[in-house]
Amino acid sequence: RIGSRLRSLTVASGLSAGQAAEEVGCSVPAMLTWRAGKHEPSPGYFPVMADMFSRRLGEPVSTSLLVYGEPLDAVLRKTSTFGERLFILTALSGLDAKGIGRMIGRKQAAIGRWTREFNTPPEQLDYFKLAGIFSERLKEKVGVTTLMFGTSLDKFLRSGKVKAPEGGRDIRVTPGLRLKVLRLSCGLTTTELSEKIGFLGGMRTLVNRWQRDEALPRADRLLKMARIFSRVKKDIGVTHILYGKPLVEFLSESDSFGERVEAVRLASGLSKTLMAEAMKTNPATLRLWTKQVDPPGMKDRKMALLDVYHRVTGKHLDGCLLFYGKPLNTLLDEVDRSKGSRIIKYFRVSAGLSRQEVSDRLGLDLNTVRYWEKGTGLPGRENMHNLTKMFREVFAARDNGTGASMVEEYFVPLLLVPLNHAGIGAGPRRPAVPKKGKGQPAKALWGREKIVGNAGSVIPWLVQSMIDVSENMPAGEKQGKVALLLDTELAELSGREAGSEIERLIRMLAAVKDNNKALERFLKNLEIIKGEGRDLLNKKGAVRPENVIVVTRSSNMGYFKSIEGRAVIAAIDDRDFPETAYLPLLEVTLFAIGKYLGWDEDMLREHYENIPNVIPLKSLGERDYRGLFARDMKNMVIRLIPDAARFDTKELVEMMARIRDILRKA
Repeated sequence: RIGSRLRSLTVASGLSAGQAAEEVGCSVPAMLTWRAGKHEPSPGYFPVMADMFSRRLGEPVSTSLLVYGEPLDAVLRKTSTFGERLFILTALSGLDAKGIGRMIGRKQAAIGRWTREFNTPPEQLDYFKLAGIFSERLKEKVGVTTLMFGTSLDKFLRSGKVKAPEGGRDIRVTPGLRLKVLRLSCGLTTTELSEKIGFLGGMRTLVNRWQRDEALPRADRLLKMARIFSRVKKDIGVTHILYGKPLVEFLSESDSFGERVEAVRLASGLSKTLMAEAMKTNPATLRLWTKQVDPPGMKDRKMALLDVYHRVTGKHLDGCLLFYGKPLNTLLDEVDRSKGSRIIKYFRVSAGLSRQEVSDRLGLDLNTVRYWEKGTGLPGRENMHNLTKMFREVFAARDNGTGASMVEEYFVPLLLVPLNHAGIGAGPRRPAVPKKGKGQPAKALWGREKIVGNAGSVIPWLVQSMIDVSENMPAGEKQGKVALLLDTELAELSGREAGSEIERLIRMLAAVKDNNKALERFLKNLEIIKGEGRDLLNKKGAVRPENVIVVTRSSNMGYFKSIEGRAVIAAIDDRDFPETAYLPLLEVTLFAIGKYLGWDEDMLREHYENIPNVIPLKSLGERDYRGLFARDMKNMVIRLIPDAARFDTKELVEMMARIRDILRKA
């Protein structure tokens, strides 16, 4: 087998037998017999040949790959004793028992006894010395755990049981054994470790008791040892020593709040008394929490656990892991997105804020925050904006890109524009919509900023309209992935922000549960892609043209010629369109979606008549008319009025009411 690999590698390297022999430093006949598989090279040639092939091929060829045809870790995993592993590593390193013994200060006979499995090293630091020699010779990491148990340090820490170095029996991986192996991996004696912890003159007896699991180190000493062991494992923490896994993973797997409290205390390196003092509570309360007893009136005080952990370790911990045993993203995936009260509470807990801190930051009464989280009431518009801004700042201060993106994904779409603001609530709690002439939705102040700051009063009506339209969606509706391509160059003003508002609209639709499986299916498959016209088509990926909806400006139509006639393309002609007028991007997008979903001509006509600032129906040419309303036409041009005036608030409100009434009939 070595012969066949040697033959393949010399051919791949472009070397003849003579050239290979010259580089390795052997005779040509010897190289030919090795290649033919008649004899095997002596171990001293293995590292030289591996180095030669690595240089020639421009990629690493390890000694174990050359000799065994497998990576080193795969070879060592198949072994069962320290003797086997020592024999393999010695050969691969090109060394013999005499050379190994000289390097670590042992006699050749001792190395021979270890290899033949008569015994194992009496001085445990021999493992550390051997690991260093093999790592240097083989140019790949060989750790203490690799030698002792045939596995990596990470896998050892997580294991429940491992084979004893001498083989035969399994031994349980305990906190004491983890501590011992980590100490050896750092090359420390028990005396040296005790001195580094801070024991004057060293107290190796106490360290030995810890290693034998006769005693558990204090929290502060565990934290000091974790920092010492970071030499061999950068992200190691107290829970790695105690449980073999990081704190976050332990918290997510624990079903006991008491266990999670104790783990956070130990990870903070504080005794129960010091932790209670830092939290401004008493040790008895902390003991009750570890027993899962919750004293009345102490719920907000628990949040101080997260603050203390951050002050001691400099790390932020997701509060949802501590209190619920699940990270924020998992809880949000499980919650009904129409439950604003739950979302507010989960974000607050994840951020490590008490209700009192939230009320102080927002300048509100404590009971107000309690009402929000109980679902008794929802924040008003100003408080919604302040709440969103607060969560953005909290997660941004942590450099937590994931948390900040979740604020955008879950919080903003549901809370930035409250659905009950215009008389429409979320989900099953949605009240009846005021009939025409009886009650008006909130006023909108349309102006130069167009959609960005003013969409709040319009979006709820569009949401309700879209839901009503989809109530009778045909049974054979398209179910594949749909790409909505939004051109941010529209009107060269607020295009990107307008695209963001449309994305919020679609996400809000997903948040409103109305037992409408067709709508849920459509929204689940809908991907919103924003960008400049010239780049949009390249971003759609593998989505078929038949499942593409494009909203662009008419001057960019040329970029979409390859999908004309198959994709729905709505081109807005915004030439000479004044900056101060309302650009109906939301309404046009809804119109294009309606075209894709197969609305009939009457439905499309009625919706078109209620799109502000477009050329009236009676002024449309025959070609434009067919493009807009004919079922067999996919390309349409929506022309805007060049001299459009500033849009009137009252007219806007009435227009949106008409759209809703018209679409509801569908």
